[in-house]
Amino acid sequence: MHLKTLALISYVVLVIAATALPVGNGNLLFAGSDKVAHGLMFMVLGMLSSWTAPKKHVMVITSSLFLALGTEVLQLVVPRRSFEWQDLVADGVGVLIGWAAYQLASMLVSE
Repeated sequence: MHLKTLALISYVVLVIAATALPVGNGNLLFAGSDKVAHGLMFMVLGMLSSWTAPKKHVMVITSSLFLALGTEVLQLVVPRRSFEWQDLVADGVGVLIGWAAYQLASMLVSE
């Protein structure tokens, strides 16, 4: 198995595990910090997915968005967690930023 594939699979498992854990008492660092966390987590996913399959843009974005949706649906059955459309939007924005960052970095490195 290639290092890229192993890194992506490991990260996907980490994302699923992190979103499947019940949250604590709900104390946030600041208002909206959970949305920032979602965005950052899925930004890394967008970058790793792009690194693994650099020419398959639609597949990278679509599969990452399906994972985001899946983690939100999973939270319906996790105690003290819930499906939130805002989290899904933050996940999607993170995926797109991660994908775009990888594309930009690839262009800069190849020049």
